[in-house]
Amino acid sequence: MVCNLTIGKRQFSSVQSEVSSILERVTEMRAMVMSEAEADIHAFTALMAAYQMASDAPSLASKKKAAVARATRAAAEPPFRLMALVLEAQPFADRLAQIGNPNVLSDVLVGRHLLVAGYASSVENVEANLRNLSAGDPFIDKMKARMKALQA
Repeated sequence: MVCNLTIGKRQFSSVQSEVSSILERVTEMRAMVMSEAEADIHAFTALMAAYQMASDAPSLASKKKAAVARATRAAAEPPFRLMALVLEAQPFADRLAQIGNPNVLSDVLVGRHLLVAGYASSVENVEANLRNLSAGDPFIDKMKARMKALQA
């Protein structure tokens, strides 16, 4: 919205190209976020299916445990990818706060707050999945390293 209320306005002619580029990228990112939301739904559905597997025999219990672990690892991926998207989007919000139409500055700021909340929520979701894995699962350290690298 901020981009659309900036593009085409004479007083913002010096930033038209930049705002247009921002609009193009954040439009792509919005589609990616929706795709990750769908991936998260599918991962959660798969995890619930793994939890519902029979485990009344030792061989079934072992299969269920492995399936739950696989599904838990998979469930950590969509929120991790959302973390990356949010971190990529934050500079766009910051830049729009500087160069966008000041009449809609509050919309940029609200969007920035939503990005911060989305990031925190994604971190919580990844960490919740990691807590549900067995201690010593190599995926835990791998994901924590990926998160640390992303945060850096």
